[in-house]
Amino acid sequence: PCLALLESTPQPLGRDDDLSEAAVERMLRVMQAASRLGCSSAGVPIEATDDEDSLSLASENCKRLLERADRLEINLLISPRKGLTHTPDRLAALMKKIGGFRVGSLPDFEAADQSGDAPDYLRRITPYASVVLASTRGFDAAGNHKTYDLKTLTDAIVSVGFDGSLAIEHRGPGDPVEGLKASRETMMELLGERLA
Repeated sequence: PCLALLESTPQPLGRDDDLSEAAVERMLRVMQAASRLGCSSAGVPIEATDDEDSLSLASENCKRLLERADRLEINLLISPRKGLTHTPDRLAALMKKIGGFRVGSLPDFEAADQSGDAPDYLRRITPYASVVLASTRGFDAAGNHKTYDLKTLTDAIVSVGFDGSLAIEHRGPGDPVEGLKASRETMMELLGERLA
């Protein structure tokens, strides 16, 4: 199994002030916790404006994090969010500027759906991923996902040769265990023989 510890609060790594220093310290603690839990990765959403100064500062701060990630033998995953990492091109630019094999993207099915062209979005950032987050919102009585087409999204990541870990997160209402079970069953069905 793959265990990834995700920081849910966006961290202001694209700044040059006390807030960014606190964000680096926070992520160092998250990575330490991830290592102690036996996780292969720690994920972070970056809060930053989409400009060149923020890109440079976020890159430098992430390089500092990668020094620790390398010693802990875990990966640093960047979650797309509004601002600097919102588009596949800008997320890729940040990862290229950071460099190294322990940094990657953390594609998210729900974020892909919100992009306007989910398959294209996933095809463009999944090549930088070691983990893809198959997030779900809810299922109807027949077991079909209500919010977006999971088959289309799964086909998109498979089309670029993704063979990393697929994490499941259920964000919908109701019993989270039942939501996770339904998500797992659906993903197993969609991936079928690809898992064999």
